[in-house]
Amino acid sequence: MMPLRKNSTTTMMTMENTTRRKINLAKHKMISFVVSSFFAGVSGATMAMVLSIAQANNYKVAMTYEILLMVVLGGIGSISGSVIGSLLFVATSEWWLGWP
Repeated sequence: MMPLRKNSTTTMMTMENTTRRKINLAKHKMISFVVSSFFAGVSGATMAMVLSIAQANNYKVAMTYEILLMVVLGGIGSISGSVIGSLLFVATSEWWLGWP
């Protein structure tokens, strides 16, 4: 999936002819979109279940920038880097809030 995400045209051109016929690019991109949408829906449903309410005002614009900063701090290409980036961001923000 990683080569298809980075540059699908180059990936398809550099593959062998027999392998190229077996991989359906549109199908793989659709599968990745469906899987990511599924996990986004599950996380939203879990949050609504925990809070007992689902409102649009639970999400602020700053939350988008915070999530983007966490991913960029840890590294865009790895999940472990994103986890480390989020831990670093939360620890830094908690430390900053405790500043006198």
